[in-house]
Amino acid sequence: MPKQNKLKAILVEKQLTVHDFAISVEIKPSTFYKKLAGQSVFTVSEALMICESLGIDNVKDVFLK
Repeated sequence: MPKQNKLKAILVEKQLTVHDFAISVEIKPSTFYKKLAGQSVFTVSEALMICESLGIDNVKDVFLK
């Protein structure tokens, strides 16, 4: 499963919309959608913030190939 799909699956599992989650981690929703689509990449600080917000301990599980 591509890593973007893993993040989408986690958001669905936690019943979070992409739009609302993006706002909660202080990323513009349009930017977040582009990053999920693979048109742009998440920065390290964004990845850490996302994992912390979702309660994910291992960043590699979601963001590294």
